[in-house]
Amino acid sequence: MTGQNEHFIKNSIDFINKIKGLKLNKTDILVSFDVESLFTRVPVLETCNIIENRLLEKGKPAQEVVNTTNAVRTVLQTTYFQFRGEFYEQAEGAAMGSPLSPTIANIFMEDFENKALDTARLKPSLWIRYVDDTFTVWPHGEEYLPEFIAHLNSITPGIKFTYEIENKGQLPFLDVLVTRNKLGGLSTSVYRKATCSNIYLNAESCNPKSHKESVIRTLVLRAVTHSSNKKALKKELDHLNKVAILNGYSKWDVTRNLRWARKITHKGHNKKVTDKMKAVIPYHPNVGYQISRALSKVGIEVAFKPPRKINSFLPSVKDKVPDAKKPGVYSIPCECELEYVGETKRSIETRIKDHKKHIEKAEWEKSAVAAHYNDSKHKILWDDTKIVAQSENKYELRFKEALAIRSVRNMNQDCGAEIPKIWIETLASTQNRKSWKKIQIPTSQNRISVEDSQTKQTQDLKQDVKGLPVIGLRRSERIKSQQSQASLSQSSFRGSTD
Repeated sequence: MTGQNEHFIKNSIDFINKIKGLKLNKTDILVSFDVESLFTRVPVLETCNIIENRLLEKGKPAQEVVNTTNAVRTVLQTTYFQFRGEFYEQAEGAAMGSPLSPTIANIFMEDFENKALDTARLKPSLWIRYVDDTFTVWPHGEEYLPEFIAHLNSITPGIKFTYEIENKGQLPFLDVLVTRNKLGGLSTSVYRKATCSNIYLNAESCNPKSHKESVIRTLVLRAVTHSSNKKALKKELDHLNKVAILNGYSKWDVTRNLRWARKITHKGHNKKVTDKMKAVIPYHPNVGYQISRALSKVGIEVAFKPPRKINSFLPSVKDKVPDAKKPGVYSIPCECELEYVGETKRSIETRIKDHKKHIEKAEWEKSAVAAHYNDSKHKILWDDTKIVAQSENKYELRFKEALAIRSVRNMNQDCGAEIPKIWIETLASTQNRKSWKKIQIPTSQNRISVEDSQTKQTQDLKQDVKGLPVIGLRRSERIKSQQSQASLSQSSFRGSTD
């Protein structure tokens, strides 16, 4: 869907290849353009129409086109987030951080630039774009540049451009510093911002050797691919020698990887494809490689997962989602001291409400809790429901549910996932009931009325957004109460099935 015109580039290397051999006139000006907040200002409906037309042009079946565009439209128009305990809907544009956003932005920008360049009175002689960043050669003099900027800003409401003109014959674009040379062409070298700290994964850190090796290898490869002459390469390698020492490596690490980088640059790098089974295991400096060697003997290739970073222990600045609104394993007790242990990929709060509804509607076969209530008429202690464990991974949830079921007197109709006896005995000590957290399910007495919530939120929002950039947000019309907020969050982000 993307890369449909000659202006599109995939990465920095593609950019360097496109400007290689380019000859400039003395009156040409190097200019870079940038779209302000492109992702949050992409016109969704217009982009969906572009997608629909492209699919039809490719001869795709009409029904397949309709289904695809409807799916894209649904994803883009159901973007929600939480702020100070309230849920909001993004009213326009694509979500920041969404894997779909760069593709949507590229599709829109390809159509946009075709319109812009076709209708411009004065056109650049070169226009190369990477998502929202554009490198151009302007041959008409600086006095006519504002006219072109005004033309770009008039095409689509909300899409506004800023620009930067070359300074002393140099202009940065992506991680490439483009420089005019004496022959009338362009030379390239590595560009890094003034704020670059040069701090990378330290050689003494508790991480796999392959991860640390890739740090120097990547930096050296970039030096080779981005440096268009020996002088630029030498300057960059001198810098990398200092960076290597700063991060605990040696100059030899840089020299050794330079040979590798030159080799794959000239001959190309063909990654070996194997049909070996793969296993991802946590890295441990003492036993990690022993496990890797043992598994390699039986045809299993090991990839190490690095340990937790310090920032993972720090609190998040985002609103904390209550534990009851997240997926996990839970325990519902009865007055007879039996417990029901379950797991859900939805929120625990929603799953508990399901159990209550099954009892209210006499749907005894749909819930082990309901079946136990029907058989015994015992009191279910809803207020003593506890969270056993929480995770987004369905296999981890099933495993922890099975362990918890085997650690209590339960009313479950089965024992959950099959677990080898040796694992049950080994992990029995990890089932510490004191670590199970009691959860609070909102009741009708402590819910805020819709009118009070809307009034309070409007007042709070007016205070909170002062001095902040406007990104086109509105209260979701679908949010009716705290209860509907929870279900909306679950359906938007985690699906609707256990």
